[in-house]
Amino acid sequence: MKTLTFNNPDPATGSPGTLVTTDWFQNVNDEIALVITDAGITLNPTDHTQLNQALQKVYAPLNSPNLTGTPTTTTPPDGDDSQKICNTAWVNSVITAGKLGYTPVRQGGVSNQGTNTVYIGWATDGSGLLATVDSSDLGPFAFESWVEGNYLNLTGGNITGTLTLQGTSVATVNTVNDAETDVKNWTGENYLSLSGGTLNGSLTVNSIIYGNSDVHVGSGKWLYTDNIKEETTGNNINVLSNMYAESGVNLFFNGASSITVPTVSASDNSTNAASTSFVNNQNYIKQQIDNNTYGITHIGFDHVTAEVSAQDSEGTWHLLADKNWTGENYLSLSGGTLNGSLTVNSIIYGNSDVHVGSGKWLYTDNIISETSGDNINFHSNMYAESGVNLFFDSANSVTVPTVSTSDNSTNAASTAYVKNSINSYSYSGTFSGGGYTILGNLLTQYFTVSNISAADTQNITFPKDFSGTPYSCVVTWSDTNNASSYANVEQGGLSSSGVIIRARANTSGNTWVNSGGTAYIIVSGPA
Repeated sequence: MKTLTFNNPDPATGSPGTLVTTDWFQNVNDEIALVITDAGITLNPTDHTQLNQALQKVYAPLNSPNLTGTPTTTTPPDGDDSQKICNTAWVNSVITAGKLGYTPVRQGGVSNQGTNTVYIGWATDGSGLLATVDSSDLGPFAFESWVEGNYLNLTGGNITGTLTLQGTSVATVNTVNDAETDVKNWTGENYLSLSGGTLNGSLTVNSIIYGNSDVHVGSGKWLYTDNIKEETTGNNINVLSNMYAESGVNLFFNGASSITVPTVSASDNSTNAASTSFVNNQNYIKQQIDNNTYGITHIGFDHVTAEVSAQDSEGTWHLLADKNWTGENYLSLSGGTLNGSLTVNSIIYGNSDVHVGSGKWLYTDNIISETSGDNINFHSNMYAESGVNLFFDSANSVTVPTVSTSDNSTNAASTAYVKNSINSYSYSGTFSGGGYTILGNLLTQYFTVSNISAADTQNITFPKDFSGTPYSCVVTWSDTNNASSYANVEQGGLSSSGVIIRARANTSGNTWVNSGGTAYIIVSGPA
């Protein structure tokens, strides 16, 4: 199909009218039929509304469109404050940049949390703050004032009804004057006072049994006692003969006095109990032997080299470090001189060059010249490897000059530059019949022009001039007599100050004539 301009024949000048060929009619028919069939509609030569049906089925109306599937749109620029449709990418960037003016609460997304929808809101009857998960009403939140008005504090308070302990009613509202006595009597009959009393059974504390019944110490448990007394005479029982315990049971005397045993000969190697004197009389080295160590069999002093060595059970001798050797080779915890560099958690301290690896941080309060000792001011370029971050861990911020808002380079931006840019980036206003928005260098005007007389063309002046030819202009036309109508922008009729349009209406005789009415215009271009 091609663009065709229709002309009427002019007998006065001998100009012929536009010749319409069968190819042109066929192209128009095929184009319209393709729109109808693509919408899933079967062509019907008697139904003259099929094109309108197809457009309504495939294309969303400008007024309250109902989109299906997964519609997408371009991401508006940062700071956009217009009537453009925003997508999820733009919303996430606004939230991440903290431009909402408040901190949003994210729902779910971590371990043990589902994807249910949580609703929190104030009750319509003013009874409190309610919570609902999906469609399950969880009722109101319990705040401190409500809890104090409905429950008894653990530190005490007043009750107005019946108090029941373990199924026994100890006080009612009708005997409130006797409540304290009732509670005390019931408690004294069923519980042991902290000041002492008579316990009818046995008492178990941390698996230790106290009482007048037999004490059975289970396997792997301890028996703790200051002494053992004979039940009939009350005399202490001296353990002069063998005393046995079941397998795995330990007998422990937790009194002030120790158990004494005779000190046997240093050569004794039997099951006799060893006294502390026997142990102190022995000349031996305590060994620790496990899967990772060998026992020590000998320790010797070399009087020539003044070195102490130890021999392990495998026959290997090892030099032991004395204080002098340690002081010459290791740094004392109290301080000293370190000849090399020191690395702690990947951070290097010392007088050697510091190399910060890729993806690591350099933490410093300041950087001081090694020669002069003065702080280094960053007036020239400072470079870091790819992936290396430079972090100033001090109370003062890094300051940079505030450049012009027109700057578009690698210069560092100060906070003042950012605020100036935001303030000058977007603003809007109104005028008679409409309004406008300016986003950066983009001016968009939207306005209505009413009572336009019917004419071959109409010249419409923009409320605000553009700095150049507009990028786009959309005209919606409403005929004065509510006839079917349209309006087009004339070719070459769009300028920085206005637009030339041609409006036509369909009369009852199915003839298109010049139309008068109202124009609704949206135009965008350079500010």
